[in-house]
Amino acid sequence: MLALLLFLWLTTAILLFTDYKSESTRWLSAITFLSGLGGLEVILKENVIPYLETAVTVNPVMVDSIRLLCGVSESLSHYAAPYALLIYSIIFLEIPKEQWKKLRIKVILILSLPMLLMYALFSVYPVFNTSYVILSFWVSPYVLTANILLIYSTKRTKRTRLKQQKILTSAILIPTTTMSLITNYLLPAFNFKNAYRYNTWIIVIQFSIFLFFVVKNGALGVKLTFEKQSLGRTLKALTSGTVILNHTIKNEVLKISLCMSNIRNYTADAMKDMPKTFDVNENIEIVNDSIKYLSVMINKIQNQVKDIVLAECQNNLGNIIDKAVNMVLPYLKSRNIDVSKNYGYDLNIICDSVHLQETFSNILNNSIEAIGSNGEVNIDINENKKFVTVAVKDNGAGISKENLPCVLDPFFSTKHHTQNFGLGLSYCYNVMQQHGGSLEVQSEVGYGTTVLLSFPARRIARN
Repeated sequence: MLALLLFLWLTTAILLFTDYKSESTRWLSAITFLSGLGGLEVILKENVIPYLETAVTVNPVMVDSIRLLCGVSESLSHYAAPYALLIYSIIFLEIPKEQWKKLRIKVILILSLPMLLMYALFSVYPVFNTSYVILSFWVSPYVLTANILLIYSTKRTKRTRLKQQKILTSAILIPTTTMSLITNYLLPAFNFKNAYRYNTWIIVIQFSIFLFFVVKNGALGVKLTFEKQSLGRTLKALTSGTVILNHTIKNEVLKISLCMSNIRNYTADAMKDMPKTFDVNENIEIVNDSIKYLSVMINKIQNQVKDIVLAECQNNLGNIIDKAVNMVLPYLKSRNIDVSKNYGYDLNIICDSVHLQETFSNILNNSIEAIGSNGEVNIDINENKKFVTVAVKDNGAGISKENLPCVLDPFFSTKHHTQNFGLGLSYCYNVMQQHGGSLEVQSEVGYGTTVLLSFPARRIARN
């Protein structure tokens, strides 16, 4: 039991040390800590209390205090650990932050009701007394549902590295929790009281697996780098912010360069062909818009080391897309790429127009690079009861099956011969998550790529 306690609480310490700010990590560490309390109860009951009771000078107050600690530890281990497991598995689904923020308190309170009922019905002092039949009746669905959610979340994840971590997490948690369900709840319900002792070995084995993979690849959301953990996290945040800034600046500077080249050429011919003046003015306006937009983005991204903070207000979705199209208009013209707009709906939504404009321009830039020249981009807006979906479809080269699951990973890029940082779609995905929406990429080599951006219907501003 001492080994069980040490392994579980060491895992708790590792999890909290690695990323205590993450809610999923805190709930996962709660599972391991609460499970460790079961081992503490056995040690106190089988070793500490008998020793104190046979001591030369018996201190009844100390003995009673330890009995109370035993009851509290055992009850928390039996009642709260399955509860924490189910909450963790729900968070494991990666529910959009906005949606989870609204549901969080309700979910936590409702799922705690069986646990609170057990405390109301059964005592924990002077000895822990419970009904394992009743306990199994609600703990079994909690554990089984949690395991199903872990499997479901792992299966639906398309991003390769995240999927690998989820597979490892599920491989560690599911056998352990299933074994715990059998030995700590189901068998005691049939009067097999000491079956919990078999948990020690599976905990030791799973802890060894955890340490191996956490150091090598990362598991349970953890990858250990003890000496440089704090510095590494800070540098990574700073680097991400800087690279995203460079990514934006690169696109804008290239566009400004192209426009200024056009202006120079038009100016040279202005005296010979006066109608060119219109094109000069058009390019000047594009340059001015880019400079203004670049200034806004610099202010937005100076805090990019933190989570994206939305400045939300009512905006016309079609207008945002039109502005994004105008941002890349020089590229479209120079490469003879047509844009077909099939909005269908004149929708106003509550959103951050700057981040969404940057999102659409990133996607359009990807389409332009995929097409090369002489192609077409179709933009459609569709609405149903649950979502407003913007589909951006191009007839470019497409993405292979091997690369498709990785396109949302930061720093992943198939454009090895350009200055592409592989952050465009990661940024777009983050923006959509912050809006409570989703981003999905569908593609096939030779048939082009479609990016689907879905906003929840509650963001529609009804007049």
